[in-house]
Amino acid sequence: MGCVIGKCFLLTISLMLSCVSLAANVIPIDNDDCHSKEAVDVTCNMLNPGDMVKLSSNDIIVSQYGSVKDNVSGHLAWYRTDSKKVVPLFPLSGVGEGQVPKKEILKDNKRWGEKNCTQPSAVFNPQGIGLTRRHDGDLVLAVVNHGARESIELFSVTDVSLSDQTNTQVQIEQPLALEWRGCILQPDNWRPFDVVPLRDGGLIYTLTGISSDNSEGVVVEWHQGELPKRLRNTGGANPTGIELSDDEKYLYINYYKAGVVKRYDRQYNHVINMVHVLHPVHSTWFQNDKTNGRMLVASHQAPHGDILACRQLTLGKTCPLAFSIYSIDWEKQKKNVIYANAGTPMGFASVALQVDRTLYIGSSVSNRMLVVRAKSSQDNNSQKGKFLVGKKYKNN
Repeated sequence: MGCVIGKCFLLTISLMLSCVSLAANVIPIDNDDCHSKEAVDVTCNMLNPGDMVKLSSNDIIVSQYGSVKDNVSGHLAWYRTDSKKVVPLFPLSGVGEGQVPKKEILKDNKRWGEKNCTQPSAVFNPQGIGLTRRHDGDLVLAVVNHGARESIELFSVTDVSLSDQTNTQVQIEQPLALEWRGCILQPDNWRPFDVVPLRDGGLIYTLTGISSDNSEGVVVEWHQGELPKRLRNTGGANPTGIELSDDEKYLYINYYKAGVVKRYDRQYNHVINMVHVLHPVHSTWFQNDKTNGRMLVASHQAPHGDILACRQLTLGKTCPLAFSIYSIDWEKQKKNVIYANAGTPMGFASVALQVDRTLYIGSSVSNRMLVVRAKSSQDNNSQKGKFLVGKKYKNN
């Protein structure tokens, strides 16, 4: 059939745009479809549980992101694994209200951050979080905050005591509480994503991009009394999650757009090796053990257009996009998928945390969290337990 070239060209472009529009039309999971199935339990009524750190076998701190666009505050929450209760830690009023307790200006001996930093405003939006015990004995929680300002907020975790110095697990004696101890303000054109605190009081964090020089992203190190410095040979396409070895010699950096996790030597400032993982988000250590070289990495298994559409979903909706949870063995340079899913009960996982024989999986675009129990095994060693793979999606 003949046609006018101009009209055919316009028709082709129109069809292409229609295809792109359909490809990015992500339909969220029904909020009423929040039910436990088989070996997967679901904790409902959460708000974008995008990152987690483990305190003990019964206690997890969860970072729940609100909405900067809608001026809705997120919060840090205490998740009890035995009761599945979610208790707000900061701000104490929980989601949306953002009532930050007023305190006096921190004295020098109480302040961990910059001298000119004041408490966060009522709109507090945490993203990546990191936990460690400082040389002075205090347990520090470092938090990337996007609410009203770009900053790294520092909290001491109080009313807890160490039960095991080798793996920094702690046993709760009284209700858990966070005390704000300062912050590090970021330049207007810096957007941090994730952070790991150092035992000497310093911090290392990822920047997803620096707009002033069109840099794709970099890793930054900060110490009190010094300006933040960019670490050499860490630039790359959209660095996201970051982890630190127990001896603090190595960094493990996720590059989201590049699809790779890199192992970085802090002493010599260079990458030692890498493992390719599609769209890696946050990482955690397998069994909370930083010495055996194994870690868990949450991976988005979807086209870029769908991912962008998912991030535009209305606050409180759950993204259905496919994800995989990888186990990476750095000593053997091997990876394998231990859990994967698409659609119900939750998609788009951004973090996975193993506690004993259970996997806790959160998403930065979700109103729920998955609790996945390991398959039963003749071997009672929990490290050999196998996790189920979601029926609707399996990554080969």
